[in-house]
Amino acid sequence: LQFRQQLLHYHYDSLYRANTAHTVPLRFLSFDYPKEQKAQHFEDQVLLGNAILYSPILRPDEEYRVSYLPTGLWCSWVDGSCYKGPTEVKVLAENAPASFTFLKGALLLLHRTVLKLLLRRGRRRCD
Repeated sequence: LQFRQQLLHYHYDSLYRANTAHTVPLRFLSFDYPKEQKAQHFEDQVLLGNAILYSPILRPDEEYRVSYLPTGLWCSWVDGSCYKGPTEVKVLAENAPASFTFLKGALLLLHRTVLKLLLRRGRRRCD
């Protein structure tokens, strides 16, 4: 709940941008990355706005999750690891919450406490 509240302004901005562009705020990867063939196969991942990618764990017995990260720099909300896409990332389900969240290497205007939390988690810079 705290994470969602701290991203409230981002959510509102995503809704506004989607409305003015006559599109939807929550999109499948293939919508934003139509030329990337692998994006077509990861139908359970969604983008919120331009910078947040959700990769949910859909079954309680899953041992790991493979997420596809399209072109760009992506940082894991779980552990701060950064990846350069396009690539696939395999993460153990026991080391993460019910949804793996990746933040694109774009400027996200987050509340100060979120930035402090990222620093405490030892988030590395996306290179």
